[in-house]
Amino acid sequence: MIKAGSRHSAALSVEGYCYAWGANERGQLGINESQTLRKEQCVNVPLVVESMLGRGLSSLFCRYN
Repeated sequence: MIKAGSRHSAALSVEGYCYAWGANERGQLGINESQTLRKEQCVNVPLVVESMLGRGLSSLFCRYN
């Protein structure tokens, strides 16, 4: 499953991993402190959203901002 906001996107794999990429100026990607990116950086490749690991996700939603 893939969802898109205006400048960011997210995907949910069949294994339940959430991936995010795109603009992150408001923290839209859910990047936590253990990852080496600053909050305002744009991410060009999908990253696993570590804060969502083990939560049993079955759907995603991206807002405009």
